[in-house]
Amino acid sequence: MNNNILFFGTLLLSISVSAQSFKNPRKTILVNSSNGSNLSVNTIKLIEDHNKNHRDDFGLFSVTKAKEVRIFLRLKNNCVFDFSSSFFSSVLDYGNNLYTASVNIEQLKEIKEIDCIENADVGKNLIFNDASVKAQTNVSNVHNGIGLDSSYLGDGVIVGIIDIGFYYEHPNFKDENGDLRISRVWERDNPNGNPPTINGETLYGSEFVGESDILNKAYDMPNESHGTHVAGIAAGNIGVAPKSEIVLVSGFGDQYADAINYLISYAEQVNKPIVINMSFTSDSSYSRDGNSDNEIAIEQQGWSSKEGVVLVAAAGNDGDEPKHLKLDFSESSYKNILPSDFTKSFSTDLSFQSDLILGFYGDTDESEPNFSVDFSIYDFKDDTWDSDPYLIEVTNEIKSDSISIIDDDNDEFKIKYVKGFHENRNVLVIYDIEINNSDVGDLIIPTVYGENETIHVYELSPKKSYGFGILSDYNFIEPDYKYIVYPPALSPNVIAVGSYDISAGNPGDLSDFSSVGPSIDNRIKPDITAPGNEVYSSVNIYDQNYNGEEYAYMPGTSMASPVVAGIIALWLEKDPTLNTIDVLSLIAQNSIKDQYTEQDLNTPNYLWGNGKIDAYQSLVTLTNKYFETLDYFIYPNPTSSSIYISMDFEFAMIYDLNGNEIIKSTSKTIDLSELPSSIYLLILYDNSNKVLGTSKVVKQ
Repeated sequence: MNNNILFFGTLLLSISVSAQSFKNPRKTILVNSSNGSNLSVNTIKLIEDHNKNHRDDFGLFSVTKAKEVRIFLRLKNNCVFDFSSSFFSSVLDYGNNLYTASVNIEQLKEIKEIDCIENADVGKNLIFNDASVKAQTNVSNVHNGIGLDSSYLGDGVIVGIIDIGFYYEHPNFKDENGDLRISRVWERDNPNGNPPTINGETLYGSEFVGESDILNKAYDMPNESHGTHVAGIAAGNIGVAPKSEIVLVSGFGDQYADAINYLISYAEQVNKPIVINMSFTSDSSYSRDGNSDNEIAIEQQGWSSKEGVVLVAAAGNDGDEPKHLKLDFSESSYKNILPSDFTKSFSTDLSFQSDLILGFYGDTDESEPNFSVDFSIYDFKDDTWDSDPYLIEVTNEIKSDSISIIDDDNDEFKIKYVKGFHENRNVLVIYDIEINNSDVGDLIIPTVYGENETIHVYELSPKKSYGFGILSDYNFIEPDYKYIVYPPALSPNVIAVGSYDISAGNPGDLSDFSSVGPSIDNRIKPDITAPGNEVYSSVNIYDQNYNGEEYAYMPGTSMASPVVAGIIALWLEKDPTLNTIDVLSLIAQNSIKDQYTEQDLNTPNYLWGNGKIDAYQSLVTLTNKYFETLDYFIYPNPTSSSIYISMDFEFAMIYDLNGNEIIKSTSKTIDLSELPSSIYLLILYDNSNKVLGTSKVVKQ
C-alpha cells in the first residue's frame, strides 16, 4: 500500500511502507571511544577541512586563506599554563580558566599535546539572520519629544554594531554637515593594517580611527550589505538613534566576546554609554542553554550589570523549520528519530544526509545516568534493516571518535562525533557523516535511549532546508518548532529580539521565520519583539545584488534587533547608567500587548517574550524616576474625578500613553472626570516652558 511521508511543511511524498516498531532485533554493537581529545568538534572539522584544502562549509570563512584563527581555550582546574612561551598570541583572559587567543592554523593539531588545555574551540562562523518601524514602536513620539521633557535622538550614546558588509561612505552615516558619524572600525578578518589594543594587549585584524582613515577604506567587503542595513536601522540618519556615535566591528569569527570587549573598552575610554547590537546567531554545537564559551565570558565579565552597557541580539530565523525534538523519558525506554530533508527525494539523492549535523543534549546533572544513541541503516525501499545498530554511550569525559557502519550491501556510513559532559550537560554531537552508498532508499536511523530524563535533539546544519521528519505507519518522534533561539540571544545576559510583521500581508503578527523559545533550561526567550519583516534601510553600493542602489528592504530578526538597540540608545541618552538588567526590567514593565501577543499565551511567553517594544512608555517611566522625587504632591492619585497639585507652575499638560495632548490647564485643580480610565502623563512647566516636574496620574 502507499502511505504518505509526513513532515512539518507542505510536501507529501509517496512510498511503500509497512508498520515498523524499529526495535532492532539484531545484536547491538557497543562503540568504545579510544581517542580522547581536547579539541572541539569545530576545531577538528577546521583541521580536516584545511588539510583537504577547500572552503570550510562548517565554520569559518575560507580556511585556506586564513593564516591565523581565533580560538577559545579552557584550562583544567589548578593547571597553570604559560601562554608567553607558547605559539598563542593576543591572549585575552575571561576568568575561571577561559581565554581567547590567536593561533596559526597549522598548529591547531599541536594543541592535543598540551595536557593543561581541557578544551579548545575555534567556534563556528556566525550566521546573520536576514510599514513604518518608528510609528509601530512609538519612536516618532520620542524623536518629537511629545509629552516628554525633551526629544531624544541618541545624542551622547555609542551604538556598537558587530556584523559584516559595512559601507562606511554611505550618506546615512553622515551628519547634516557631511561629517562621518562612524568614529572607528575594527575589521577583525583584515590582517593588513594596525590591530587595536585592549588594556595594553595587542589584538588582531585592523583598526581604522577617524574620518579620513575610515573613508579611505570605504568598505569591509564587496557584495555584502548586511552590516550597512543593520547599522542604518539602529543609528543611521533615517534610523532610530540618528544622533548617536557609531562604532563598527567587522567579522563573524565565533569569538564575538572579543568584539564586545573591544566596544566596551572604547566606551569606557570616552566615558559614554553604549548599546551593542549582534544581528547574527552562533549555532553552538555544545550549548543550547546559554552556556557556550562566549556566553560564559559575558557572564564572567559582568557585562550585563555594568552601568552604561546594554547587549542586544537577534533571536534567529528558524521559526519555520522543524529542527528540534524533545524526548521525555519517564522510564527506561527508546525513541526513534528521522533526521531528513523531504524536499529532496532519498530515492534519487544518496548523499544528502552527509550534510546533517546532529546535537543531543541530556540533563544537567553529571551524576545521573547518561543516555545512549545507536545508529542503524534502514532500507525504506525494501522495508528491511541493512545493518546492526552501533551504540554510542554518552559518558562524562569529552572524547572525539568515529564509527563506520557497513551495511548488508557493503556500503559504508562513517559517522564522526564528540561526546561528553560539557559545561553542565551530557552532550553528543554528530558533526560529519561520510557516505559511500549505492542502495536507493537507505537512511541512517538514530535511536535514543534514556531513563527518567529529558533529551533535546537538534538538527544543527546551517542550511535551513534540513530538519526532522516522520513517516506514516512508523513510530518516529514528531518534531517541533520550539527551543530554537540561538546564542548570543540565548544568554540570560543578552536581550533577545524576535520579529513581527509590519508588511501589508499580515501586519502585527509574529513573523513566520522568527525563532521562538524557551531555552532548554526553560527560560523565556526571546525577551521582546520588534518589526523585522521588510525593513527599509541603507545598503552597500559595492554590493552587486542591489545594482548601485543606496537603500533596500530586508527581512529577519537581524532587522528587528537593531530597532531595539536603537531604542535603547534613546533610553541611554535619558539615563546613561542603565545596564542590560535594567533594560530587561523596563521592557517587562512597558511593552505593547495586543491581540497578537496574547492570542496563544499571555505574555511573557516563549513566542513574544514580553510583547512588542515600546520606545515611548519606557522613557515616560525613566522621566518619572527623575521627577517624582521633587518636593510636591498630587492628590488624590489614583483619582476618579479631579487632582490637586501642591506646587506653583505656569501651566500643566496631560498626555495619554500615545503622546497625544489631552488637557492644558493653568489651575492647580484639574478635572479628569471625563477621561477614560487609564494612566496619563502630567508635565508641569514654568513661564519659560522649562519642565518643573513629571508624574504619572492614574484615572480610575
